[in-house]
Amino acid sequence: MTTDTDTLRSLVTSLERKTGQRAYEKYHCGNSAEHCNKQLDRRSYYYNDGNRRFFNCRVLEVRTFCNGLLLGTVESVKPPEGSRVFRAVIFDLLGYIVHRSVTSNPFGWKTSKTALKELLEVGKSYNIQVEAARVLELAILETTDKLGQLNKE
Repeated sequence: MTTDTDTLRSLVTSLERKTGQRAYEKYHCGNSAEHCNKQLDRRSYYYNDGNRRFFNCRVLEVRTFCNGLLLGTVESVKPPEGSRVFRAVIFDLLGYIVHRSVTSNPFGWKTSKTALKELLEVGKSYNIQVEAARVLELAILETTDKLGQLNKE
């Protein structure tokens, strides 16, 4: 292992301790929707069973970026009118959406291949140090907000 790899791993470990959230695990095989539910548990309800059913959504691809600080997916949704479309969605360590496909069609791309290409391009464009600093700042703001709410009670 190189020093850079060790440094990045320690950065992720440090961020996990400070935020209380584990880094996302790589997806190997099985049900991609269940994997998303497990990874986003207590962070986001975006892919829970009820939401997927309501929005007629399918999870087709799952990828991690920035040593597990980001979770990327390609989803298929059925808009109110028209045929099924595809879009890339990326979540940060806290479960917030940091990227969702913006196309000429307000719902998404016409092919999953195009959505996957977008996911890989956008996911690889993130800088791990910048992302770690952004997530840490958000975690501090959330903690400060929660403490402020407790003080009001």
